[in-house]
This record gives sequence, C-alpha cells and structure tokens, in this order.
Amino acid sequence: MCCLIFLFISCLAASVSSLEGEVRQIDATLTSLNQQLSKPRSSLSHLEESRMALEKDINCKTHSLFIDRDKCMTHRKRYPTVSTLSGY
Repeated sequence: MCCLIFLFISCLAASVSSLEGEVRQIDATLTSLNQQLSKPRSSLSHLEESRMALEKDINCKTHSLFIDRDKCMTHRKRYPTVSTLSGY
C-alpha cells in the first residue's frame, strides 16, 4: 500500500512538473507574440493617421475645385481671352 501511494505521488509530481513547464512555455509564447504584435499595431496607427491626413487633403482640394468651378468660373468667362488682350 505504501509503495502504491509513493508511486502515485511520484506520477502526480511528474505530471504537475510537466504542466508547470507547459504553462511557462505558454507564458513565454504569449509574451513573444505580444511583442511581435506591438509593431504591426504601431504601423496600423501610423497608416490610419496618414489616411486621415490624405482624406482631409482630398476634401480640401475637392472644396477648392467646387469654389473654382461654381463660384469663379462664371466671372472668369466674362474676361477677354489672352489673344483678345494681345490685340490678335
């Protein structure tokens, strides 16, 4: 009976030790993966900032084209051409 208990405890200790090793390995893997994830997150953040700046620039240029086409073009059409001003 005593030998069976000792054998059981030995097997249990080996199993616990093995599981502890697996937990340490999983923790190390998680740490490594989190470190690897930080660079893509940083890149994504930078890309999102760049996209926002480009969208703002596009909106500004679109508005400028609208002003030129709808507000200024009517006045510009009334001006004489360069040829007329040059005397040709």
